Amino acid sequence: KEIRLVTAKAGIQPDPIQCSFNYVSLNDSPKYEALSYVWGDPNIRVPIVLDKHQFEVTQNLGLALQFLRLPKEDRMLWIDAICINQADSDERSARVQFMSNIYRDAHQVVSWLGDE
Repeated sequence: KEIRLVTAKAGIQPDPIQCSFNYVSLNDSPKYEALSYVWGDPNIRVPIVLDKHQFEVTQNLGLALQFLRLPKEDRMLWIDAICINQADSDERSARVQFMSNIYRDAHQVVSWLGDE
């Protein structure tokens, strides 16, 4: 089963958040972290750079990425809002059924409870 992962590029504030997609097979046992977080208000969005294009995420996810990215090395993550094409209902439905496998196979699950 192939999934999308996001590489959060190394950086520090106030650097913009830069990410890229990776397509991997779970059969290859990729080392990634799964992010569990509260989406927050879907109407409050912030920009990130994804594969050199602007992409908007919820403010809560933007804060999580600012906090979780590492200063000197990239970080491979699975993030539902980015790794699942939210505009494709068929993909979204298939991936939601597969999420337990994605979390189970993650090297680590990171929970983001907010910045407060």
